[in-house]
Amino acid sequence: MRLMTGILIGSEQEMLAAIRARKDELRITNETIDAVAGLPNGYCGKLLCDPPIKRMGAFSLGLILGAMGYTIHLVPDAEAFARVKNRLPTKRPGRGPGRQPGEQPISSRRRPPWLINAERARQFADLRMSKLTAQQRSTIARNAAAARWKRCSRSRADLSGR
Repeated sequence: MRLMTGILIGSEQEMLAAIRARKDELRITNETIDAVAGLPNGYCGKLLCDPPIKRMGAFSLGLILGAMGYTIHLVPDAEAFARVKNRLPTKRPGRGPGRQPGEQPISSRRRPPWLINAERARQFADLRMSKLTAQQRSTIARNAAAARWKRCSRSRADLSGR
């Protein structure tokens, strides 16, 4: 794949201006882009007018770029990065792929027994229920019963071969 010289784009407005310029360069209409990209009639006009009526999402962006023979190449900007570098928090050690050698992943570390066990979970559930009104508890119980009956009826349907 040959990398051609391109246009530096730093904002949505600059991207839309570049797409409009490419459309004029190719001497094609919005309707042509709609047809080639598989978009609804008139959609490209709403995206590319100034100011745009609709904002371009990831899906429509990909379709329009493909229809116009454009690709996006991301290039690091050292100057822009230097401005924000000190505001970027670093990951804590021991998280993700950059763990220290021999350090266990988070998922395999044992939880302290005081954190969560069956008795503690029951205490938390009781505490939560004590903060609800009788009507709220009734609604929760009714929804739970409906879910159980729905699950039961589904399994019966599977057994009967429906």
